[in-house]
Amino acid sequence: MSYSGDAVHSSTSELRVHAEIDPALQRSRQAIVFFVGLAIVQFFVSWWLLTPGYIFLDEVWYHWMTRDFSATGSLELWNGYDELPSQELTPANLPARKGRIVSRYPYLFPVLALPFYRVFGFTGLVIVNSITFFGAVILCYAIARRLFRDDGLALRACLIFVFATFIWEYSQDAWPHTTSLFFLLAAFYLMVRAYNGGSSRSALVWAALSGFVAGFGPGIRIDNSLALPGLLAPFLFARPWRPREALSFALGAVPGLALLGWTNLIKFGRFNPFDYGDGTYLSWGLPLAALAVVAVMWLLSRPFCDVFVRTRKVLLAALAITALAGALAAPASRTVLLRGLSDFWVSVIDVRALDPALVLPPLERTPGGGMAYVGAMKKSLLQSLPYLPLLLVPIVRLGRGDRNAAASLMLLLIPICFVGYYSLFTHQYGGLCFNFRYFIPVLPFVAILTAYSLKEMKVAWGGSPSLFLLILPAALAAAAFYAWAGRPEIPLNSLDFPLLIAPLLIAGALLFLLVAGEIVNTEGARAIRGAAWVGTTVAITWAGMVAFFYDLPHHRDLREKNALWADVALRKVPGNSIYFAFPMVSPSIVDGDRIRIAFPGEDQGKDFSRLLEFHLKAGRRAFAAFSVDFWNSLKRGPLRDYNIIPMCSLPAGVVLGEITPAGNHGGIEKSD
Repeated sequence: MSYSGDAVHSSTSELRVHAEIDPALQRSRQAIVFFVGLAIVQFFVSWWLLTPGYIFLDEVWYHWMTRDFSATGSLELWNGYDELPSQELTPANLPARKGRIVSRYPYLFPVLALPFYRVFGFTGLVIVNSITFFGAVILCYAIARRLFRDDGLALRACLIFVFATFIWEYSQDAWPHTTSLFFLLAAFYLMVRAYNGGSSRSALVWAALSGFVAGFGPGIRIDNSLALPGLLAPFLFARPWRPREALSFALGAVPGLALLGWTNLIKFGRFNPFDYGDGTYLSWGLPLAALAVVAVMWLLSRPFCDVFVRTRKVLLAALAITALAGALAAPASRTVLLRGLSDFWVSVIDVRALDPALVLPPLERTPGGGMAYVGAMKKSLLQSLPYLPLLLVPIVRLGRGDRNAAASLMLLLIPICFVGYYSLFTHQYGGLCFNFRYFIPVLPFVAILTAYSLKEMKVAWGGSPSLFLLILPAALAAAAFYAWAGRPEIPLNSLDFPLLIAPLLIAGALLFLLVAGEIVNTEGARAIRGAAWVGTTVAITWAGMVAFFYDLPHHRDLREKNALWADVALRKVPGNSIYFAFPMVSPSIVDGDRIRIAFPGEDQGKDFSRLLEFHLKAGRRAFAAFSVDFWNSLKRGPLRDYNIIPMCSLPAGVVLGEITPAGNHGGIEKSD
């Protein structure tokens, strides 16, 4: 991998990969209409149509962090832990350290959300993501336009990013995925500006700014640190390499990483910007091996190795195979590599390949091998985006000395960093949601590369079919999806084929047609290439249908259910009380007046009786939201000497009740 240094020096401007855009060039009318329309829709959806419930407990933790930071300006969370320490008061990701509760998550997002939270409450966190989503789309356009100097390509990239990926769903979230993505794209755009700057002083400034923004990225989500190698590599692998810009980028990243390290020191007692609060660190073996591989690749990419590489390709291939065989022979590295291959297959290709013995509540396995999160099917990256085979086009062009090779390599680096890491070092199911949300940083780069692929196909294959011929398969694909998976009455066990198998068939057919279209030059080439265009249209349409007519409705329904839970619970539970939640909690309860939220599931209920007795003796009221069966089991045990007053029924068969001393010894029935 190398980036031609000729692309950045004025003396060889004819070979520049990323020519500067003419400042006088105006955006096309279509782009202006698109951005204005997108802004209006986002404003309307986020401010007027949003149901302010949560979709997962992580959003409650960010809500909690923002609430207490707004109130105190400190990184400590209040939950009554100072009154009576208990594991039930320290839910997952909010551990206790030295007598105080802190969050594992970094704090830049709560800081950015603070003014919106003070005006709009919990919805303010969503509004921040809505705004940064719009900013991310603009940056997607700007990056594509600067790399390829093509307004049409840039607009197509934005259309694919917005309407044929699952990013829209996360623009309506209270966890910071789109805000994190905005910082990553801003750093990437600034890196490209630096790369374009040649050896000028402005290039150093742009590189420093890129590092500065990238350094603050992990302060929103720790996994943004995975982008740092991908942002630094273009300077290191340029020909000639760019050590000054690389150093400028690295120094620019110091303030943000130092601030994150300082907040981790306050929270965890360790000055480490990449600490997640559990004190565990990556073993040195594999990172050192990866560093050695990168170092060898860097040496082989230098001009003085050109002759050696050209004349000893067989030797280098043999050495690579030998190194891989050695890694597979060693038990430790073999385990890591095989696990990485398995995790890659699950996360990128087919979620059904996940080990059936692996229990991952609240994920449930379907008879067909799929995984369902709260009643909706989870999908791998390819099952969400069956047009991923289109990335073969820029990859093939790399080996042909394509003039846009450097641009394609830059865009591929970020996906490689994220997919590689999450294949090797983390759990296999990509986070609790309806898709692999840890791959959100990959989406805009995939969209740009897809738009570039469409352009290259059109140029290399002598044009594309007429719009009418592409609308027809798109309409048929949309109708088929709606019939198979788009209607709410379709049972979950019937969705394995349309959501998990059909996209793999579409992707496989598209891959075959793309390869055939590239290598066949006979009279049948035109028909094959026409079929490839149809396959591309079907794949992109299918991705959009999955995102907007399956994921998004389930996303909305889950938020509405939890918003109802929130509104009811907040009306019933007064301030200065304790509220037992199992397994979920209402965001509105977080905004209650000094309501202590206990999670009996954190210690299998060991502290339940102790907490209850302590707060009742202190004159506080106690409430709980449990299932009827769980209430009755408690009544036969820890609550046999207490009275349970049912107050109302909540979604999912949960009953909200008040617990008072003494009273009748009966069970509890659902209450309207």
